Amino acid sequence: MDSSSVALPLNGSGSQEKAAGDQLSGRFSTMWTIVLAVLMALLIVATVVGNALVMLAFVVDSSLRTQNNYFLLNLAISDFLVGKVPHLGFTSLPPWLILRTLV
Repeated sequence: MDSSSVALPLNGSGSQEKAAGDQLSGRFSTMWTIVLAVLMALLIVATVVGNALVMLAFVVDSSLRTQNNYFLLNLAISDFLVGKVPHLGFTSLPPWLILRTLV
């Protein structure tokens, strides 16, 4: 069988011997990776702090406890949880590899 007629997988998983670092080496420069990491960290901090302040204001000020504000509190709680949990699905690395580096 001719090697040109062999169908390769579209996701690049045909090469089992490549390490995870080798697969990512040509995508972004080091400086661009640092810039993206800093921006992501700032976005996470802003999300967590902002929604924590909304929840704190709701708990401290009893005049904010209206039916409409309960809806906003629910949104703040869910957004707070989204900001605290890293987005593992947007990377090309397997989740167990990312979790191993975070722990």
